[in-house]
Amino acid sequence: ATITGDSSAQRIDSFDLSVYRSASYVMSISDSTANRFSVIQANVTHNGGTAYISTFGGIGNGTSDGSTVYDSIEFTAVINSGNVRVRAKVNNTNTQVIKFVRRALKV
Repeated sequence: ATITGDSSAQRIDSFDLSVYRSASYVMSISDSTANRFSVIQANVTHNGGTAYISTFGGIGNGTSDGSTVYDSIEFTAVINSGNVRVRAKVNNTNTQVIKFVRRALKV
C-alpha cells in the first residue's frame, strides 16, 4: 500500500470480522524521500463491535546510526461494513510505502 502524507487515516488492509477474530502483521515501511526504512509488527483483534491494534518490535534507521526506529506512521483499526479495517496516517508530508505479510486467525 502507498499512503500519502495528507494527515488522513488511509486503509492499508481489511478482513471479514465474521471469518477472522484477529490478524498479525509484519510490515516494512519505506520513506524514500527521507531515506528512512523500518520493519514493525502489529496485532489486530476485535470483539465484534470494536477493533484494537498494537504495534511493537520496530527496527529501522530512524537516526543515522540506526539506533532508533523511524516512527512516521500512526496505525488504527476500525470496524466498518462487517470488516476490520487497518488504517495508517502519515505524521509528515512524505509518501510512505507499506509492504506486509498478514497471518489471520479464524473466529
